[in-house]
Amino acid sequence: MKESLRRQHIQVDNNFMDNKDYDNKEKFLALVFRTLENDMTNATPIGINHLLQILSLSDDKKNKASLKGTLVSMEEKGMMTVYEDFMCVSQIKPEDMKPAKMYYLKTHVSDKQEKVDGMFTKFSREELMKFMVMKERNKHIAFAICFNIVKRLFESESSLKYAYPNITTIADEIGVDKKTVTKYIKVLKENEIIDYVTIREDRDKDKNYYVRWANRAVLKDFISDKSLMSA
Repeated sequence: MKESLRRQHIQVDNNFMDNKDYDNKEKFLALVFRTLENDMTNATPIGINHLLQILSLSDDKKNKASLKGTLVSMEEKGMMTVYEDFMCVSQIKPEDMKPAKMYYLKTHVSDKQEKVDGMFTKFSREELMKFMVMKERNKHIAFAICFNIVKRLFESESSLKYAYPNITTIADEIGVDKKTVTKYIKVLKENEIIDYVTIREDRDKDKNYYVRWANRAVLKDFISDKSLMSA
């Protein structure tokens, strides 16, 4: 039962996501590989062309070269290893991967065990699959923004189910501008990953309150409470 439950979720180490040695695209790909890994060898069967589809990129030479460059960087940083065979015995360099061939990738970051040292954030596989199927080229940015919000939420019954970081804080912490944050918050809502409501707190100041999509009913209660307080 514990193994089954663990397989339904991915525990993401907050320290890994905050590590500036890895860029947002590398972090997102590491989570993609973990989401798609098989149960027998904990390796991910994947190819260059398949990855381009997941990233909503065309299979032209420029995108293939760019993706290979990212995979090379990830291997050099010790984030993953690529194998030619299912049992993960015959290792291959990412630069030698052929676009149409299937390979097996093992990740070496973001602890997969039930117990993680330090703080971690749990994502369901359903949530992560939504990122893979969304029609968006910069999924790694959408995920970085989502993680920045969700990491502020806690699973205990007594904890708040909503978070309210401001746009500037999110932008500064993940290294993008405020316009980009605003854009992808809307993308997250359109893809039913995050829900949010904007509340006028002061005369000329709005604040967003965010919840996971599965907890969006919390927003209705929150708005109702706000209405009673301001009545």
